[in-house]
Amino acid sequence: MTTSDSAPATGAPPEMADVLDALEETWTSIQGLLTELEPEEWRLATGCPGWDVADNVSHLTGFELAVLGVARPDHELPPDLAHVTDDNKRLTEVDVDYRRGRTPAELQEEFDAVVAASLARRRADPTPADEVRDGPFGWRLPYKRLLEIRVFDCFAHEQDIRRATGRPGHLEGGATRIANDMAEQMLPFLLPKRVPALEHKRVELRLDDRVVTIGGAKGDLPDAVIDLPVDRLVPLMGGRADAHPERLGIEGDRALGMDVGHAMGFTP
Repeated sequence: MTTSDSAPATGAPPEMADVLDALEETWTSIQGLLTELEPEEWRLATGCPGWDVADNVSHLTGFELAVLGVARPDHELPPDLAHVTDDNKRLTEVDVDYRRGRTPAELQEEFDAVVAASLARRRADPTPADEVRDGPFGWRLPYKRLLEIRVFDCFAHEQDIRRATGRPGHLEGGATRIANDMAEQMLPFLLPKRVPALEHKRVELRLDDRVVTIGGAKGDLPDAVIDLPVDRLVPLMGGRADAHPERLGIEGDRALGMDVGHAMGFTP
């Protein structure tokens, strides 16, 4: 696999620049974070069930190899992985389990090389932002939206590693803007379907730089207000085991706020 073998000669359209910059920013932040870790920290459990820090890195590497056209390894999973509960998780787990046993240095070296090649490929891709393309898990979405979801996924896994290792950071920039944009666009449609009380009640989500109102109730005051800075928002939207909705800052109807917190997860 080489960048010159896989990258088209033309460049990405200008409207893709912001999301490509956010992707590069996130990968660079992950690379810096990984260089700080002691070898034993790579084995710390994260909010992704069954995955430690090393497994998160393996997942990111495997996905980008697929983007570059590299076939997934022919690898048989052990039969006793309790966190592998459906076909999507089984597919994702192959990249992870295949790399278990590798050293942190080996994992980081591969990650660094793969994301460099993938970024070059993506920056050279002339696909229009609004062209519908196939994505993971059967999604068909405009190319820019698929790449925004990819930024969110990478940022979420970075935050998984930061929480596991006690190294908070990278809470400003393009990836945080994309995470908040996705919350603003998706949660008003997703949450009322999952929280029936929102038909007659209203909740305000206080994100870093905006307020998102959810629910059908009218009136001057919301029934609940939830404080959601991006480092709390992302694990909730990712459905992480360490998201802890019970620890949310909620004003007003706490039970309603808790129901909303538990219902935010949207990633497979």
